[in-house]
Amino acid sequence: MRRREFLAGTGLAAVGGLAGCLGGGDPTPPPRKSFVLPELETDAKTLRIRIEDAPSVRVRADASGPSTTGSGADDGPGATGRTGDADDFEAAPKTRHGRAWWHGGEYAAKWYTDHGEEVTKRDVTVEEVGVAFFYNHWGKFNQPALPGAGPVDWDRTFGPEAVGELTDSDDALTHDLDSRGRYRVGAHVVTESGRDLGWECVDFTAEPRIERGTPGYYVSDPWKVSPRI
Repeated sequence: MRRREFLAGTGLAAVGGLAGCLGGGDPTPPPRKSFVLPELETDAKTLRIRIEDAPSVRVRADASGPSTTGSGADDGPGATGRTGDADDFEAAPKTRHGRAWWHGGEYAAKWYTDHGEEVTKRDVTVEEVGVAFFYNHWGKFNQPALPGAGPVDWDRTFGPEAVGELTDSDDALTHDLDSRGRYRVGAHVVTESGRDLGWECVDFTAEPRIERGTPGYYVSDPWKVSPRI
């Protein structure tokens, strides 16, 4: 099917804090699992953002435990980093889409095995999508800390009307990439009953390339950033 592309409004960008390494196992719950944002794509200097055909999020069956509406940075276990450093990305555990899993790790698999009866899958609707630019890291050696899970001050937001136009799996929201650097794409999700589950996010680096003589960017070192379940 011919791709359809949609535009929306604007906002501001912000930077918050977290950087780190790999943590060990403890009772801290891992990030929730989700199936919301498929692989991010680019067409020259345009970012294409699609939504899964049947988006879903894993939550606590009894709605207890840590917040499922999206929390900020924390110092719990699991992989962190997200500076765009290739070594951090390669060392991190990966999701089904090949993304590094922020705060993921071996402890996460054990936690889900031990707590399987406490977790359930919820079908969700994407209410809005946001895009934020964090920084251009040309020539930088000490990268700024990045925000934890949850929304930021988005450079651009796509509301329910724009998101609702994505009726085919190849339909996409589009956003022009103005610079090489670190970005975040976020999807605000709610259940069919209206329960607000906060934001599912992907942080990535837009790296320059020339394809068939046309300058543009490609998505590099994507990290899935979700609140703990």
